Amino acid sequence: MNRMSRGDKKELLPEDREELLKELKDRFEKNMNRFYDCSAESPKGRRSLCYDRKALGARKEHKPANSAIEMAAAMGIEILTEEEYRELQ
Repeated sequence: MNRMSRGDKKELLPEDREELLKELKDRFEKNMNRFYDCSAESPKGRRSLCYDRKALGARKEHKPANSAIEMAAAMGIEILTEEEYRELQ
């Protein structure tokens, strides 16, 4: 892939960018059952959650808007078990 320098930033040429996006999309679609969110920090909309509805109901102060289990279900995904999580570490 060719890169074009613009100031301090390096940017892909438009045709290289399209090629990269297509390759990433193809990889993602071939490996959908293997993709995990392993970001160093959870995105803003996925912070401050209780684990499940029971934990959410037990909160007296600073009650989050949602639970991790309900949010995952709404996204159509499953939360890793502790064993799966540790394996990824």
